[in-house]
Amino acid sequence: MNPSLTHSLLPAVMLSGMALFITTTATAAQSPVAFKQDYQQDIHYFTKHRGGITEELYASQAAINAAKQDKPLPVGTYIMMEDFRSGELYRYVAMEKVAGYGDTRNGSSNTGDWAFQTFSPDGEINHNEDISRCHSCHSSQESNDYVFSYQQLKATKSE
Repeated sequence: MNPSLTHSLLPAVMLSGMALFITTTATAAQSPVAFKQDYQQDIHYFTKHRGGITEELYASQAAINAAKQDKPLPVGTYIMMEDFRSGELYRYVAMEKVAGYGDTRNGSSNTGDWAFQTFSPDGEINHNEDISRCHSCHSSQESNDYVFSYQQLKATKSE
């Protein structure tokens, strides 16, 4: 390749890479969900196995109580999922119901006031994941307050 052409393309390639990084980072950073250090003090209410993936889900007693009454989960509900791949912790995925959050989302898949975030095994935000995928998928669960495991919450034995 012509060295002068390579030199002139380099800034464009670098800018494209930076734009991709900024877009991915912004997607993850737009979420108000922070890593909840004490999530294991909530109730472990469901284990889902899918091939080599095991998902462990935790939620508060208040969320379980609301589900048992067929009510929407209360604002402040935090659901944490531990995602294990081949027996190793791969990531955390959290969803939190934040008052008014749905009003801030223009043109995206509707998930009410639910915000999502993914975290690496060390609890840091995973900027390499696109959390808009969470919104797209969970939008199909409107009748379950956008929670795939709503029925499992409802069936959880109260403590």
